[in-house]
Amino acid sequence: METATNDKAYLPPSLGTILKIAVTADVGNGLHLADVDFECVFFRDGFTKKSQAVAKKDMIRMDDDTYIAVVNTKLVGIGNYFCRLTVFVPDNDVEGGIRPEVVVFPTYIRVQN
Repeated sequence: METATNDKAYLPPSLGTILKIAVTADVGNGLHLADVDFECVFFRDGFTKKSQAVAKKDMIRMDDDTYIAVVNTKLVGIGNYFCRLTVFVPDNDVEGGIRPEVVVFPTYIRVQN
């Protein structure tokens, strides 16, 4: 949900908002997010252990490459939000046949009080 007071002003979400965040990734090797298992951990900046993990099975599938994660700001807290995406890529060259690839990126969402 975006809230605007005019066409140039944006009010960031407040604590208590349930966010819907689109997650997309280029898995490579002709694979899509729909073809692999993955999870996202949403956390905020600063020294805190508050976070929310969202598994693929708990996300809303939009298409083969885009899923929507539902994030409760009461669990993560106030601040700038980041996502740690872990994709479990099939790979016969590693023990167990699954290679985790991890990337951390900003969501550009700032939650206020």
